[in-house]
Amino acid sequence: VLSYAVALCVLLLVETLRRMVRPQVIQRSQSSLNNFYQAFLDEKDVSRNKSMRKPSRGKQSGIFVVTHIAMIFGCALPLWVKEALFSSSLEPRYSPLSVSLLPLIGILALGVGDAAGAVVGVYCGRHKWPGTRRTIEGSIAMFVSMYSFLLVILYYTPNLSLSGSTLRDAVLAWRTFGPSLLILTLLEAFTCQIDNLCLPLVGTSLWLLLHSG
Repeated sequence: VLSYAVALCVLLLVETLRRMVRPQVIQRSQSSLNNFYQAFLDEKDVSRNKSMRKPSRGKQSGIFVVTHIAMIFGCALPLWVKEALFSSSLEPRYSPLSVSLLPLIGILALGVGDAAGAVVGVYCGRHKWPGTRRTIEGSIAMFVSMYSFLLVILYYTPNLSLSGSTLRDAVLAWRTFGPSLLILTLLEAFTCQIDNLCLPLVGTSLWLLLHSG
């Protein structure tokens, strides 16, 4: 919990300092930092009132880059929710498996699903969803990777096993977690918001709604 908070504060401080320094100073002494940020810019980091084209290298200091900050916050959010809600009264309403997996929703959606979908979509994507640049191949990769990640956790954590059998766990996991994973996959494919924020937020909400006793 504390490590996420510290990382978030550090990134906010670095980003604030990067924007406060005058451009000519940045070009002389912080070009490496700007070049590093350039690799992670996307359309969410550019003002909606301006062109959605990425700025040229070394000239993006006026843009507040939210991608990396949002990812840390998105990974931390389910853990913070779990610590806040399940300290006492709410825990009996949920199974031990649901409570144990809740802090991993951010990592599941962003670190596993979104990452796998992006790689497969860029290199193997051929068929796009209507009205979006996301590909069907990328969405399939996202769903399969998240489902596989849950199966690996169940396999290597015996006390979280649904049935004690690997094959039965796979079937039960499909029935238990499949709807949540499918909704997250479709949300990532069609959302126009910052997916590093909306995926963990919606994922946490779905987990609490669909897996209560």
